[in-house]
Amino acid sequence: MVRPVRACSVLRSAGEPRVKQNPIVIRLSRRFVEIRKTAMGQGVEAAVVLGGILRQLRAELPGHYQRHLRDELDVTPVLAAQYAAVARLAEEAPTVVRGFRAVGVRKLATLARLPAAAREAVVRELRQGRAAERRFWALVEPHLHHRASSPDVRARALRRSLRAFTTRLTSQALPVPRDAQLRGVLKGDLLEASRRLQAYARQLARTAASASA
Repeated sequence: MVRPVRACSVLRSAGEPRVKQNPIVIRLSRRFVEIRKTAMGQGVEAAVVLGGILRQLRAELPGHYQRHLRDELDVTPVLAAQYAAVARLAEEAPTVVRGFRAVGVRKLATLARLPAAAREAVVRELRQGRAAERRFWALVEPHLHHRASSPDVRARALRRSLRAFTTRLTSQALPVPRDAQLRGVLKGDLLEASRRLQAYARQLARTAASASA
């Protein structure tokens, strides 16, 4: 569920600069939330508009954009990047977006990542019919440049996911399933997640102790 935008609330961490109540940011944020609330909020057409808004917000919020996504817009960085990519693709290759709306936001965002020549090659294959569309990922994979991420990069991404998950847990009443089997499965999942998180925390503590020795 999309939360109402809070008009650029003050950043919460002590020592960080305050985000001014920029009227442009407030207007764009409200527009973003309104569009996501509508029935068209999940479609490609909406993604183009949402992505355009996000690109403007990024320019208005240097250093604070990621936090604004989480705290004010309730959107993950991954989805925000997909929206922005689709908006960019609509500018660079509007016929691709119009012609392949049915493939969805994620696939169009992937097409946006490809070099122009590679994208044209994939699009030619896709235009051959449904069989080619089902092979979408096989078609684009050779053209994607995978960058090996460092442990620090992956750790920061994990921390963002954990903080977003914790915020969800603490900001709303947790559902208690009526179905006994579902309650048991959910309990098991939570206990397993807890065990894995505690083991990871112990690993981090051992690493810190070794580094300080």
